Amino acid sequence: MRKNFLPWAIPSASISLSDKADDLMKEKIIVHKQCGKEEDMEYRFTDENFEEEVLKSEIPVLVDFYADWCGPCKMMGPVIEKLAEELQGKVKIGKCDTEDNMKLCQQYRITNIPAFIVFRGGKEVERFIGAMSANDLKNKLLQAIGE
Repeated sequence: MRKNFLPWAIPSASISLSDKADDLMKEKIIVHKQCGKEEDMEYRFTDENFEEEVLKSEIPVLVDFYADWCGPCKMMGPVIEKLAEELQGKVKIGKCDTEDNMKLCQQYRITNIPAFIVFRGGKEVERFIGAMSANDLKNKLLQAIGE
């Protein structure tokens, strides 16, 4: 038995996956600049703007709680962006960095990431944990908002 085993340590295979995800994100940023798109479709939620942008929103909101070091979170990044574009005006979709917004993580008891919380009328109506396919996330979201 290994004495200094860290259960949260990332295996070397995950590091290469994370590196690949970083490369894809850099390519996405370059493509956006070439297309003239100045910012992503999804929102950035923080401790400071959460009440105004999420709790007081007139439309349902999907919040993706993530961390930059999380491999599954990085894999969900393009899924979240695509969903934000597809459902623009119908659902507000955005991300909340768990490293920078600890108050929100404590308030909503975020213990696993990626974590997706759907808010409607200022209240949590549904929560999904872990990476999933784009179709699964979209179907769960639409069901949660009653579509």
